[in-house]
Amino acid sequence: MAYPDDLAQTQGFTLGRPVDVSVSPDGQRVVFLRTRHGRDPVRCLWVLDVASGEERLAADPDALTDGDLSVPAAERAQRERRRDRSRGISSYATDSDVRRAVFTVAGHIYTADLTTHETSEVSAITPALDARLDPAGEAVAYVHDGALRIVDRDGDRALAEPDGPDVAWGLPEHVASESMARMRGYWWSPDGMRIAATRVDNAPVQTWYMFNPNEPTGEPIAMKYPMAGTANAEVSLWLIDRVGERIEVRWDRSAFEYLVTAVWDEHGLLIVVQNRPQTVMRVLSVDVATGDTALLREDTDPDWLVIVPGVPARTSAAELVWTVDDDDTRRLVVGAEVVTPPGLQVHEVRGVEQETVLFTASDEPTEAHAWTWSRADGLRRLTTEPGLHDSWLAGGTTVISSHTLAASDAPITVSTASGNHRITSVAETPSLQPKVDLFKAGELELRTAVLLPTGHVPGSAKLPVLMDPYAGPAAQRAVSAQSSYRASQWYADQGFLVIVADGRGTPNRGPRWERTIAGVNSDLALVKESVSLQELVDGLNALGISPRDLIAILQAIKASGALQADIEVL
Repeated sequence: MAYPDDLAQTQGFTLGRPVDVSVSPDGQRVVFLRTRHGRDPVRCLWVLDVASGEERLAADPDALTDGDLSVPAAERAQRERRRDRSRGISSYATDSDVRRAVFTVAGHIYTADLTTHETSEVSAITPALDARLDPAGEAVAYVHDGALRIVDRDGDRALAEPDGPDVAWGLPEHVASESMARMRGYWWSPDGMRIAATRVDNAPVQTWYMFNPNEPTGEPIAMKYPMAGTANAEVSLWLIDRVGERIEVRWDRSAFEYLVTAVWDEHGLLIVVQNRPQTVMRVLSVDVATGDTALLREDTDPDWLVIVPGVPARTSAAELVWTVDDDDTRRLVVGAEVVTPPGLQVHEVRGVEQETVLFTASDEPTEAHAWTWSRADGLRRLTTEPGLHDSWLAGGTTVISSHTLAASDAPITVSTASGNHRITSVAETPSLQPKVDLFKAGELELRTAVLLPTGHVPGSAKLPVLMDPYAGPAAQRAVSAQSSYRASQWYADQGFLVIVADGRGTPNRGPRWERTIAGVNSDLALVKESVSLQELVDGLNALGISPRDLIAILQAIKASGALQADIEVL
């Protein structure tokens, strides 16, 4: 059981690996979070000096709090939304120059000077949530007990306080953080004089009661949870100045109840809204003097529209950066021009540096590569090795994180015109190394990974087949990254042939592929029966494996009523 123990204590071998990377606009500093070693759950704030390649500790949570790293209940909920099981600094925010950072530890707010590495505590009410610096780095906004507050030279005060028992300011509602990847509820203006903040009223939302299985005698915890088909929270957006005067941002909230995101840059404030069926999405510009909105762009689809991370954005020339589903390709749009070719699926926009757009895309769904586009240089691919690559760009400094099939580690490289560095990872190396074969299985060319027991000689013995897919269409499992198959390899080493297959509807294979599950009953068992089971059979046939026993087992499980929601997972 050494590997399961290692997996738990290293949090999936992620402890010790740099995360949450930021690059300063001048390209001189790369900021990130990292624990001290591969079994230390406490994340610290670090800075890489790009000129020298030296890494410096900018903030140590243990030193700041004398070891008290207790997490307030409200912050635990935020961490759960981020799938963050670490301690210490869960996230941070910076000023516009990335010279100062702000973060919370144990409900207290701290700032760190990223050039001198001096830290100080901000005099604020605790527990504090989601602290953010104004662009100049002189004021800190945060949320406490549903109120949006500010700390500046005039002291600590509330800008907006709850006007009802279920109202909160400046925080994302459950749907936003869980399903839209919007982890914030307020945005500073570029001049730091105002904040665009959400007002969330959870009164219409159903109340659920959760029990802690570790404390069976404890009281249940009430939480607002919008089950599918029931009422959502009522979300509005307000412009609030530093004395608390506010103006409501007005759009047709009855028709467009989802606030997808907001962007406030030097060109003005943009918001994205979506209707509840998710078939219409609008980009609106906001008149910050009146709160009125104007339509910049509208996209529609008879089935649904996918929220693409990183858009909208704008170039320094104020051209809108967006994506469009064009036939079977999700393509990048800059201004009025579609700038990526058919077949290159855009996953995410990672940032805009002047007129250069940095984005992630692929023409093979098991991979994700870093690309740039500008009118001067056209389309450029920054990564070549098959794998999953993430990237950041600012001030001529490019940072690329790479997960590949060839390597167990995932290097993070920092490249400039004068040289390259590698950000140190102190993550542990797993005791097992997955050996993965990727296939295009069946007529549908299902991306499929196959793993054999370590040391197994193909053909030497018959192996039982274990299917290890994701229990739904929302995520990919068959990808070109060794780190994605560690658990699958452990299963294989117990004496199985393990198959990881991505069925219809999985991301990054094109809009048409995603929508092949449109209209299928949302009950997971029925999805598996009507869509994925035959695909799995096709995949097994393509790999030369008889599916007869697998089908019998699946049918037996379904008939027994056990594990109906997991009939593909054996």
